[in-house]
Amino acid sequence: MPDPLQVLILEDSPIDAELELHELRRAGFEPTWTRVQTEAEFIAQLRPDLDLIIADYQLPQFTGVRALACLRKAQLSVPFIIVSGAIGEELAVELMREGATDYLLKDRLARLGAAVRRALDQRRDRQIRAEAERERERLAEKVIYQARTFDTLLSAVPDLLILINADRRLSYANRAALDAWGVTLEGIVGKRIEELELCADATARLSAALDEALLGRTVRNEGAFLPPSEAALLYEYIVSPVTDGEGIVIAVACAGRDMTERAAAEARIRGEREMRELFISTLSHDMRTPMTAVKLSAELLMRKNQGDETSAKLHSRIIENIDRVDDMIQTLLDADLVRAGGRLSLNMQTCGLRRTAQIVIEELSALYGDRYRLFAPAEVEGLWDCRLVRRILENLLSNAVKHGDPAAPVSLNIQTEGCDAILSVHNQGAPIPSEDHAILFEPFRRASSERNSNLAGWGLGLSMVRAGAEAHGGSVSVSSSRAEGTTFSVRLPTSV
Repeated sequence: MPDPLQVLILEDSPIDAELELHELRRAGFEPTWTRVQTEAEFIAQLRPDLDLIIADYQLPQFTGVRALACLRKAQLSVPFIIVSGAIGEELAVELMREGATDYLLKDRLARLGAAVRRALDQRRDRQIRAEAERERERLAEKVIYQARTFDTLLSAVPDLLILINADRRLSYANRAALDAWGVTLEGIVGKRIEELELCADATARLSAALDEALLGRTVRNEGAFLPPSEAALLYEYIVSPVTDGEGIVIAVACAGRDMTERAAAEARIRGEREMRELFISTLSHDMRTPMTAVKLSAELLMRKNQGDETSAKLHSRIIENIDRVDDMIQTLLDADLVRAGGRLSLNMQTCGLRRTAQIVIEELSALYGDRYRLFAPAEVEGLWDCRLVRRILENLLSNAVKHGDPAAPVSLNIQTEGCDAILSVHNQGAPIPSEDHAILFEPFRRASSERNSNLAGWGLGLSMVRAGAEAHGGSVSVSSSRAEGTTFSVRLPTSV
């Protein structure tokens, strides 16, 4: 089947044009053609869908050279073959230089078919190369855009980010790393770690980490990374292998984070904690010594004045308050232990919850009046630290009176659920904001409603409730609403 061919023929001789068309058909083409003779006609017929232009070199009012100039001005890539009756070699070379694809003599038109095939193949190759070049340029622009976006993104990260090729030469560092080292990207790309003028210790540690990463292992460590001339900064760093689809290490990624401020803050916190522990320990020791002396003296006076009822009451009150101060000191010590992450020690023995609750309520009633209601149908016994159970009840019951509705009673319910005992203290009054529930049981933290009130306190009571419950393997929870009031529930296993 003949190959279709859109042909523009620049020829003043119809006979010569027919001969050219005959040769094209004989070469296997089916030409669709237009013949023109003037410059105006030629320009009017120039269009992108042309496959071929065959031009006589010399026409009465137009020339092949001028036709080539018009074709270049139209910016069309159409094969242009000169066909002339007589043309010299120098002129032929000049025409080829001007953009002609080929030239033929009219008495050798048998070569026309082959020349056209060759010209079309050349144009197709040029088009393929041009499209490949355009695609290469598009890909290059895309790569440049992605690289710039990648660099912009990573340069916004405050951490040091470095990429090292498998040959141990740096290929990328983000802005944080460049600024930390006082270098430019161009100044370090292609260099080895040993050429970065880091301090000897940092160079040795990074080099060792790089060795491990090239073997496929991730390294985490910390140390100084700046040159010796700079202030020492502590960095936590991770050196990780980058692998291809087959698991072969092709690069190493390094990330470093400035830990100087955090390390300094942690050191300050440690110092403050040690100072606080020393202060509390010293205070408790120094307070307990004179308090012990006072208590012993009061007990001696009580025995000496056994017949004097008034003196006995005063002595008893002195001893009770000394015991309360001693308990407050122990609370401080326990709170410091809990805050440091420790767990309260237990002195386990059989303890009755109803009996303990009755004693606590009797003592608190002397301070707050007849505000408490105990609901405990039967005694609930278990192996607990009676001192901690008592402290749990004292804190919850006193808090309920302090923060509850002064006109409403405070109830304490004691019941069992499976192998657990449940202590529930309920009061009416303003609810605890839900956003405060998470901090209620933290040492030295108080709910916002308490902070805005005139009630005094250290914020230790509920933290001791939780610490006491958890020391027994139990838990504490709170529910609070304006309609239902506030309930603190402590769950204690009957045996630990």
